[in-house]
Amino acid sequence: STYSWTVGKDKNGNDIPAGQYKVTVSSAGSPSVTDQSDSAFTITEITTQPSITVLSPNGGETWVKGAVQEIKWYGAGRVNIDISNYLSCWESSPACMAPAVIYQIARDVSVERKRSGNIFAWTVGKDKNGNDIPTGEYKITVSSAGSDGATDASDAAFTIVPPPATGSF
Repeated sequence: STYSWTVGKDKNGNDIPAGQYKVTVSSAGSPSVTDQSDSAFTITEITTQPSITVLSPNGGETWVKGAVQEIKWYGAGRVNIDISNYLSCWESSPACMAPAVIYQIARDVSVERKRSGNIFAWTVGKDKNGNDIPTGEYKITVSSAGSDGATDASDAAFTIVPPPATGSF
């Protein structure tokens, strides 16, 4: 006979601590009929690196300054959100020496893991204090507010453009 077992879980779904174990099988009708593994096996802890994946903006988008857009990412826990200028000359040879400018969008944002990703509603072109961020090309970085080091940035630049001109005739 066979029995399917989720390694590391007991019959109630509770965690079994990492360690050395043997399997014992007994007859339900005759408890004295029993056998045990000849050798021990090891259950190890599953370790996963915390991760963050930026979903939007992830490159190529054009966002209008002053509009509210959703910054989206996968990952759990408290995060910081930054935006940094992107200059294509950084990728040329020789690269230009223009400095990166980093603006803080949000700090220590508490979120819960959601199937479709986490969302932060951002007023485009404003930092966390409501100060102006100039139009141009940028990348978003979402990083863990804790010490686990999880971080991700937009794969490519997105563009912040001025709002359309409204004039009177």
